[in-house]
Amino acid sequence: MKNKVILIIFIVLVIAFGFLIPRVNVNYNLQEYLPDDSLSAQSLKEYGDQFGDSSNLILVFEEDSLTDAKSVKAIIKDYENIKEVVFVDDYLNEFTYSIIRDQASDQEKSQLDNLLTTYLGQGFTYEEALYQMSFYFPSEFSDAANQIQINYQSYVNDDEVLFEVVFSENAYSKDAEETLNDIKLLMEDNDYNYYLSGEVASVVFTENTIARETKIITIMIIPIILILLIILSTSYFDIILFGIVSGAAIIINLGTNILLPDISFITQSMAIALQLAISLDYIIFMLNAYHNEKDLGLSDDDALKNAKAKSRKPIIASALTTGVSFLALIFMRFSIGMDIGIVFFKAIMISLLTTIILLPALIKLLAPIINKSKKSKNMVPTKFISTVAIWFKKYRYGFLALIILLITPIIIFQGKTSFTYGVSSFSSSEGTKYYEDTAHIEEGFGVNNKLVILVEKDSLKEASLYSYLQGVESVK
Repeated sequence: MKNKVILIIFIVLVIAFGFLIPRVNVNYNLQEYLPDDSLSAQSLKEYGDQFGDSSNLILVFEEDSLTDAKSVKAIIKDYENIKEVVFVDDYLNEFTYSIIRDQASDQEKSQLDNLLTTYLGQGFTYEEALYQMSFYFPSEFSDAANQIQINYQSYVNDDEVLFEVVFSENAYSKDAEETLNDIKLLMEDNDYNYYLSGEVASVVFTENTIARETKIITIMIIPIILILLIILSTSYFDIILFGIVSGAAIIINLGTNILLPDISFITQSMAIALQLAISLDYIIFMLNAYHNEKDLGLSDDDALKNAKAKSRKPIIASALTTGVSFLALIFMRFSIGMDIGIVFFKAIMISLLTTIILLPALIKLLAPIINKSKKSKNMVPTKFISTVAIWFKKYRYGFLALIILLITPIIIFQGKTSFTYGVSSFSSSEGTKYYEDTAHIEEGFGVNNKLVILVEKDSLKEASLYSYLQGVESVK
């Protein structure tokens, strides 16, 4: 009766927490894990307080007509959640020309006006006319000419144009994703070849990729585990027990994440594979102990009793050491450590409880089936393993010397590891669509890496900072 009650309780838990899994909040915003007292966190908070939420998207599409491109800009600008769409016409326009013209002599003004009229008469847009004129500016306007050319080439090349789309929403909001989908639909409806980069594209790509690839990894890893279990297990029915117990542990852990405000997408992407590995270890301990006791000729009840007594301590010891290791992550200042530490500590404890409570109950209820499905022949290549073990033992000093020789270069190599940071480090992996789009955009328009600087309102200080930044080589 006791074992049936345990089984019913776990069935209820699995159903309840399985229902809650889709309702767990997954956080893709790594900025939220910054320490509150860090300069980055304080700056982001100040920016949000002063200017509200915003995020950016870089959109490049094939279009050789600036008139048509500006029509597309007008459509996107009217979309909900769009703050502004920055294009070449925001830099090269009548106002830009008037500033340059006001600094010219009367004769130069006449020459500039005639040149502008000529280009406009040839069918050039205002932006194209200013760009073409810049190559014929008097020498004293070389800085202005250079700036015009930089601005133009930052948004227009031979057959493509670039828009900087500024959203009035956080990149992690569903509204931003919906507006991005509207922009994609506009591109596709007009048969444009287009490329996306920037914060919004990176976040949406990462969310979709993590969700898809987590499923792929799970689908890939299960057959591999099944093959190993078929080869290594003592009873064919052990495989069913592995599936039931580890599956219950995973579902309960994923569902209990609802008790947290949210979990990071990094934690979510690792949770299933890691817990599956942990669960299998503990289940193998218990089942192996049970079969060993059965091989001694004991009854089902006695074998299970002895197996629980012999395996509980090593299973609990293993769980506690692994769990404490994960729990130590909660002391990281970058608070994603707390997120990972709590979720994985919980995963280990749940795997431990399912192994020492649910598994014995299943063994007790299903012992006849387990015994009947016991393999008649051991599928493990014990002879081959013994031969390899003897060979390793024979040449153990040679292997020791080899390991010592490898230590020095390995230490050097690990010190040269390159790291990538931020959400873009996930989306910008080589071979992904986002990586290819970003590489295409950078090849055509150069690297576009924005930095926001918040300063107090002071005209003199602002002018000084602006003047300084204009002289920095890497600043556009």
